[in-house]
Amino acid sequence: MNIDIQTSLNEKRAMADEVDKLRAQIAGRPPGMLETTQRGIIISKLLSRSESIYENYNAIQEEGLPNSKIENAASDVKSPLDSILSADEARRLFHSFQDWFDEQDLDSISLRRCSVCRKMRFEQATPNISYPLVDEFSTSLRRPITCRTSVCLVCYLESVLKSIQGLPETWWEMSGLTALIPCPCGACSADIAIQDRGTLQRLLRLTKVQDADEKLRIYDTAQHLVSVLTSLDPQPTLEARQVAKRLHQHLTSNGIMKPLFDLAISELHTLEEGVPHDVNSSLVQLLELNGTDEVLRVPIFTQLLQREQSPVECSICTEPVYDLIGEALSKWDTICSDYDGDWKWKVLPFPLKLEQRCSHTVGFCTECLENYIEAQLDQHGRAGCHLLTCPSSDCGRRLEYDEVKLYARQETFSKYDEYLKLEALSKLPSFRWCLAENCSYGQIHDLIESNHVSCEECGYEMCFEHQMKWHNDLTCEEFDSMEENGDPRFRETRDWVNANTKQCPSCGVNTQKGPGCFHMTCTLCHHEFCWECLASWSDIMPRSGQYNQSAHRDGCYFRSSNRQPTQVTGEHVPIR
Repeated sequence: MNIDIQTSLNEKRAMADEVDKLRAQIAGRPPGMLETTQRGIIISKLLSRSESIYENYNAIQEEGLPNSKIENAASDVKSPLDSILSADEARRLFHSFQDWFDEQDLDSISLRRCSVCRKMRFEQATPNISYPLVDEFSTSLRRPITCRTSVCLVCYLESVLKSIQGLPETWWEMSGLTALIPCPCGACSADIAIQDRGTLQRLLRLTKVQDADEKLRIYDTAQHLVSVLTSLDPQPTLEARQVAKRLHQHLTSNGIMKPLFDLAISELHTLEEGVPHDVNSSLVQLLELNGTDEVLRVPIFTQLLQREQSPVECSICTEPVYDLIGEALSKWDTICSDYDGDWKWKVLPFPLKLEQRCSHTVGFCTECLENYIEAQLDQHGRAGCHLLTCPSSDCGRRLEYDEVKLYARQETFSKYDEYLKLEALSKLPSFRWCLAENCSYGQIHDLIESNHVSCEECGYEMCFEHQMKWHNDLTCEEFDSMEENGDPRFRETRDWVNANTKQCPSCGVNTQKGPGCFHMTCTLCHHEFCWECLASWSDIMPRSGQYNQSAHRDGCYFRSSNRQPTQVTGEHVPIR
């Protein structure tokens, strides 16, 4: 036998015998056994190797042992050697002891102190394959290759359970699907990887804890949530994840969001399918929060927001919409004040941001507002930028730039923003709008060698000088000469144009009026004006929505009439 363990056992033999007898008297157990545990049986065999195994076995048969097993708490991990054995298990171990442990096996057992719990544990130089649990410093458990500290099985498993229990807090920082736990030694900075569910199951089986299934559920939930974040494009940064963690904790503590780990995996899958007619159609969204130095794209599990049990009908699509619980809405802006950004309005199923400027209750859902903005731009092109008003029938307030940015889909807003940029550039003398019927593009033509230019968007060929379709087979000089010297066909066309069109006050392109009202929109630059006096429509009907009659120019029919341009149709105004 190992000299260290032999010396230790000899020194304590007398005391152990007396303690053994006392325990046996109290517990009604046979002398020679410290406890009805595997550790107790092994120690008793080491202390009395000269005694007959069968004599002890017969004593157990005569006295009998209570048939009970230990109920380990999740936070009270014990070595497998310390689990209390039933009578049958104890008899089986006593009966088979010689088959499992011969003299050579017993000599290979030594004691080593765990560097974490500081307890002496069994270590076996050559572990017995038939009975491997004697070695409490199992080399089969994953450890960082850089750490050589002695950590017993009990401390290792306690570290694993503590890490699993902490996953609801730490999963946000997981960079992949592998769960990392700190090295149980507590001294080095290395981590241990739990790469799959099977690895964790095997470890939990060793602990024999009652709530092993709950630990697996926590692990499964963390793995699923990490996979959801991994699927996002772009990937949220570590700082964004940390902000998301604090935000979710904040919303949960205020009763506005369901705790992530209170849901079963099946419930998370159901939420991933989304709620019909809801802007939060996915389980998680990347939304912008204003950070200390930059705007962060933070992952927010919007489907976990607490909702009312009864839906509200949208005034436009008439579909049922499940709003946030009333208590949450009443204090929403205040609760979210520490997490500034448009996200807090984007996640709401109704565009409540509009209420702050429209001064009326918004009855249409956010999805309908998104569709409305998109339809206006698709139908009217650049002119649609100036036709975006509150969809409520009794409002008509023009939407501001920040409101369009907030509620338009990304692709729609990009188009809207591009239109506004082009309108600003159109004031430059080198800018020309494309004259193609179905193109709303325009561009700057700097350093051109010829007036023959083409649209970069659709390829339409135009004359930069005359702002018309390119005059094939004619240079600009030849075209001007034809206009001055008279081409019968050209003269007739010019006379008709002068009699039936007016130049747009913004871009100068000739515009013809149809049988509609006197509120005109240029088909080229989409500038709006009064056909009768060419006054800008933005002055006649400002953002307030209040008609300004005095904005019409002197001599205009509508400056003195009680009728507005939108109320009169035809080619000419009525005769006074």
